[in-house]
Amino acid sequence: MLIILFIISQWTSFLNSSEVNDIVSNGDKIYAATTGGGLIFDKEDASFTHITNVAGLLSNNVARVSLDLHGNLWFLCVDGGITLMSPDMTRVRKFIYLDGLSSYSFSSIFIDGDTVWVGTSDDKKVWIYDTMGDPFEEGKSTLKEIKPTNEVNDIEVIGDSIWFATNKGIGVVSKRDTIWTVYNTSNGLPNDTVTAITSWGDCYWAGTPKGIAKLTPIGWEVVDTTLHVYEFCSTDTSLWAATSYGVFKWSGVEWINILSIDSRSIVFDSSLWVGTWGEGIAKYDGDLHSYIPDGPASNYFSGIALDLDANIWCTHHPDHKISRLYYAGSNWRWKIYNKNNDWGFGDGGPYKVIVDGKNNKWILTWDWTNTLGIVKVLPNDSIVKFRLDGGGYANVIGGACIDWADNLWVGCWDGYIRRIRNDSVDITISNEYTSEITALSFDLDKNLWVGTDKSGLTIFLKDGGFYRIPGLPIESVTFINIDKKGEIWVGTVGGVYRIKDKKIISSYTSADMGGVVWDMTIESRGGIWFPIDGAGIKKLNSAGTFDEYGKEHGLVSENCKSVEFDKYYGILWVSTDYGLSRFATGITPPPFSHLIAYPNPFVLSKYREIEFSALDIKGGKINIYTLSGRFVKSIENIKSSFATWDGRNLDNEFVASGIYIFVAYTKDGVKKVGKIAVVR
Repeated sequence: MLIILFIISQWTSFLNSSEVNDIVSNGDKIYAATTGGGLIFDKEDASFTHITNVAGLLSNNVARVSLDLHGNLWFLCVDGGITLMSPDMTRVRKFIYLDGLSSYSFSSIFIDGDTVWVGTSDDKKVWIYDTMGDPFEEGKSTLKEIKPTNEVNDIEVIGDSIWFATNKGIGVVSKRDTIWTVYNTSNGLPNDTVTAITSWGDCYWAGTPKGIAKLTPIGWEVVDTTLHVYEFCSTDTSLWAATSYGVFKWSGVEWINILSIDSRSIVFDSSLWVGTWGEGIAKYDGDLHSYIPDGPASNYFSGIALDLDANIWCTHHPDHKISRLYYAGSNWRWKIYNKNNDWGFGDGGPYKVIVDGKNNKWILTWDWTNTLGIVKVLPNDSIVKFRLDGGGYANVIGGACIDWADNLWVGCWDGYIRRIRNDSVDITISNEYTSEITALSFDLDKNLWVGTDKSGLTIFLKDGGFYRIPGLPIESVTFINIDKKGEIWVGTVGGVYRIKDKKIISSYTSADMGGVVWDMTIESRGGIWFPIDGAGIKKLNSAGTFDEYGKEHGLVSENCKSVEFDKYYGILWVSTDYGLSRFATGITPPPFSHLIAYPNPFVLSKYREIEFSALDIKGGKINIYTLSGRFVKSIENIKSSFATWDGRNLDNEFVASGIYIFVAYTKDGVKKVGKIAVVR
């Protein structure tokens, strides 16, 4: 058991939290347990506060939430243990690896005064914690064996008895003795799996996946055989049930549907509040009011890309939805596209996104039904759809890149590479080594590098012909990238390899990295970030050392899929199999008065370009001169806070070694003068 104080983190988690497992009401707040963390809903202004692993949750998939007498929050995290948190999130205590339990997966909770009862996935046992005193620093815990022997779905203390709803019926025991009463289908229940229990109207009620029964003085009476019940809620005069078919109310004779919305949890406090599956939190006061927390379309992220406006575009393969994260005012907001597959993707659906220099977003699919290969989203959000001609897997797109003329190149699982120019395919190439293409990239000499799933790495040379890269121990390629020096980085399922002059010059095996590396991104200071399947994020520093980041640092999941680095804001974006993480690195462009030229000296044999960076350079230009004042080159209409020069003059020839003057201008005409050294 560990006490952790909450501190401001560089990490932020973004999750879909519209799937609500449990809610409780306290004053002007609704507290919710969701598949995307905890939620605090303010009834007055209808705002949400998200609680994720960054705040201390053991897992972002939360099954149950409860409040103790002190107002502290108890979160049961799926496959993660129990997180105790103060209402202001300044104090956190985590309960994991409890003595006597073989698992730390918990399924139900009931707080009776100072006693917390928690149902576990271990047969026969519930965990009991006495919160007398300060529960963050002390407390006595015990385990209690129960009957029947199975996972506990619900716990209720009714009078002097404790009721346990399990997957093998109901067990009832008095607080004062150890005599058990067990109810199951042999006693009249509609199903042995009991998901909810309550007491109302002089009867005990049991909800199951196959209906509802009530216990009267003469025994159990089945009153419904169709509803899958998750929770009951009652007042002195009314009884409701949250079910997969909606919210139902007992009329005295039958169960009547009052809300047709998939419901998992309900509470009443002058209005009926409902935790729904996929539609957030709902309020019913005669009319239905829905409150959906802002978030991505799904918690499974397959690909991300940063557009020219610093928006993050996300695909959620195998779901058909696409999400866009954008900054509005002082808050991040989400927009969901293709929610009902109105774009018409086939099976497999979109899994990757790439952005060109005109700010078009190309959504690439893994469509083995050959229905739709690409959707181009224009800056105005209108779309153009492409179905690539060809049989088999022509629309299963494994790799893609944008060339120097803003054309899209796609490598397909059928072995063909296609160029899309002016919204049509105008080039198709292949050879015997290009089956099942997984990655594409142009190097700085305009040669096309092609990675495949089984045939390694091939270069299509710009002057014709091709070249096979030898020496990859495992020829299943995951990515291809080019660094500032023009060196090629290739990921495979067996490791990462750095290539110069068509030769492998260094490598990091999957054992070195801790798993398969799916992607990489390069920050503005040259550090290289790798997302690793099952091992979080690693950053390779210029000294050759690694920094490592995992869930303990704030990463939303350690099964990482892709990364993007936003040089303007110094933000690393990480897509995972359970959410999106944002890491504020602090590596941002300087103000214009401190404009940076990197690398300096600019060694032409080592680096392919020099980068100028400053916050206010967008829209401006940079002129380069010799020391004697002779004009060399101008970089105009700068599109961002970064501009590059390849060391060539107006005649497209490399300049001589020496000291050069650069004069940078903002779009408002503010001037900055500096020097750079060029070495041939």
